[in-house]
Amino acid sequence: MRALDRSLPRHAQRSSWMRWGGMAAGVLIAFAAGWLGNAQWSATRAGAQLAKAPDLSSLGYTLVGGRLLPGETGARAQFMFEDAAGERVTLYIGTLDDRTAGTAALRETAFRFASEGPVPSFYWVDQGFGYAVAGKLPRDVLLKLATLTYRDLS
Repeated sequence: MRALDRSLPRHAQRSSWMRWGGMAAGVLIAFAAGWLGNAQWSATRAGAQLAKAPDLSSLGYTLVGGRLLPGETGARAQFMFEDAAGERVTLYIGTLDDRTAGTAALRETAFRFASEGPVPSFYWVDQGFGYAVAGKLPRDVLLKLATLTYRDLS
């Protein structure tokens, strides 16, 4: 009988710890679920923001990736598009320096073609942002992509 009496307090004590441990585990699981749910919601929201990227599908190009980049005068973004043949084109967007963005020439510019380097591009400035569409493509194809990008982002 005495052995039974001595084991009851231990059993009751163990039962109490099991209850507290179960409650602590429940709180931890609820916290983890909330944290993961918030992270998933944030990732979904960021993906939705990425949908500000232009839709170039009418010309056969789909978005394959994008990155936010640091810049001397502000944020930069780079998007990569690819067609069915695997030909890639890049859209680069950057904020302009406040000191130079105020000049009339840099607030808005018409498309300009650059072919000095190995990859030709069309670039322009609009509403405080600089844009460049670049790819190893014929000039007329790049112009169509730049025009579609401009229309989609304006």
